[in-house]
Order: sequence, then structure tokens, then C-alpha cells
Amino acid sequence: MNYVHIIGRLGKDPEVRYTSDNKKVTTFTLASNYVKGGQEETIWWRVTVWGDRWDKMISYLSKGKPVMVGGEMRKPETYVDKSGQTQLGSIDLQADYIKFVPFGSKEENQQNSQNSYQQSAGTESGSGSFVTDEEPLPF
Repeated sequence: MNYVHIIGRLGKDPEVRYTSDNKKVTTFTLASNYVKGGQEETIWWRVTVWGDRWDKMISYLSKGKPVMVGGEMRKPETYVDKSGQTQLGSIDLQADYIKFVPFGSKEENQQNSQNSYQQSAGTESGSGSFVTDEEPLPF
């Protein structure tokens, strides 16, 4: 079993369906980004949630919202594209938990990062003196 924890943004709003035996299943896509060779790459996850355990939380999820999801990763599916090349599809994740993460939209994130950097340019040390980036650390 491959258990993973993924932080990303929803690629689209969650979709609710019912199986032939009336079991509720909710699916959504999650995009997680990483940097490889100076280029930002995206991994697409297809997240499946069975039952109504997360209904209250799922009602607040929409495209672009950041979340953390943990669960069992399934083998990725492959498909043949229009040019005849075999491609790797999204990776399936059967969710055991969903959590909101403490950041907002990309614009809010950039603004918060900028404010955080400006605030941390100088900080107070425990002795009451002000330490800036130019001064050596007191230890």
C-alpha cells in the first residue's frame, strides 16, 4: 500500500455521483506543483471520497481552493493520445482525510509572502536589541 499526503489546489469543483447500489462517491482533481530543472511541473491527482463522511467540508471546496489530502495512492492509468503516444494519466488517490491549508489564492499568497518578508527584514532578539540581516548572529 502506498499512503501519501498531498497539498495542492482543486482543478475543478467536486462532482458527486452514486453507484448502482446507491453508494455515494465524490471526485475532484488536485494539482500539486514542484520545480524540476528550473521549470514548474504539475502532477494531477484524481481524488475519490466514498460516503458522506466529508460532506460538510466538501461543500466548501471549489476550483482553485488549496487543500491537503491523505490516502492510498493507486497505480496511474495510461492512455494513447491523438498522435498514438502512450501517456500517463492522473494518479488516483482514495482519500482518508481532507484538510484546509493555511493559504489563500495565488494573489493572496504573493501578498502575504511579500508582507512576511518585509516584516522579517529586522526582528527583535531576546536581549531587546534589534537584529538586522547585516549584523552577525549573537551566538
